[in-house]
Amino acid sequence: MNLQELYDIAKSEIANLHDYEDPRDITVLINLAERSVPSIAASGVKSIVMGFDWEAGQLRIEPECLLVKLGNNLNDEKLIKKLKSDGKISHWCPRCEHKISCEDHYCRHCGQKLRAAL
Repeated sequence: MNLQELYDIAKSEIANLHDYEDPRDITVLINLAERSVPSIAASGVKSIVMGFDWEAGQLRIEPECLLVKLGNNLNDEKLIKKLKSDGKISHWCPRCEHKISCEDHYCRHCGQKLRAAL
């Protein structure tokens, strides 16, 4: 989506509001991909700013709560990496790549939840 498309959608939605609805009272939310009942889980919008430097040419929406891609949360289990060297097996965190113990359930360096490979 580009800025013009966002503008056109917002303009259309405002035009379709009922007479008793004030656009200043409409809350803007970002849907989340997590289970919730009865309404869809969402985050509010903290700010909207134009990007600069590396993000030049982008409109950035800052949510009120942290959002991560599915599977990239620290509480999402990741398989421990095993490397064999000189006949010994060493275990490494897949997120920060620090050496860990094979019995660790969480990385002691970055906090990633870990699962031993079968």
